[in-house]
Amino acid sequence: MIKIKLRKFSKYQEGDKEAFRYSQKGTIGRIEVRENLPQVISGPNEGVTPDLIFNPHGFPSRQTMGILIEGIMTKAALYNGKRVNVSAFRDIDIEEAKRTLEANDMDPNGYEEMKIPGQPEPKKVFFVPLYVQALKHHVMDKISMRSSGMK
Repeated sequence: MIKIKLRKFSKYQEGDKEAFRYSQKGTIGRIEVRENLPQVISGPNEGVTPDLIFNPHGFPSRQTMGILIEGIMTKAALYNGKRVNVSAFRDIDIEEAKRTLEANDMDPNGYEEMKIPGQPEPKKVFFVPLYVQALKHHVMDKISMRSSGMK
């Protein structure tokens, strides 16, 4: 018996599907060049631009507040070097995470001051690290499986 694993590298495209750990799924709506993305203008993350911008309008209808908690906890874990488990139904000490962020001169709620291209003044934006996985629903894979082209 021979077991072969194939790996294919593919770049993200508009229409590819992604998911957060808390069952929040979405598709990539637009891919932008880094110069058009917001940038952190102060604090320890100065100069950092986000890889992914998530539209927060999905929170009220889907009630996935775990994403917000995961973001604050993982941001604090980056600064205190501790491993955290933020899976569902765990006893999570969010106050300790907020104290860690304050001790590192950051907003305890995960906000960063960012310069948004086209905006005259900086804005406070919820900016945290999150785990995102690509799902198998890629546009290029679907096109190659169809007998006729895109309609």
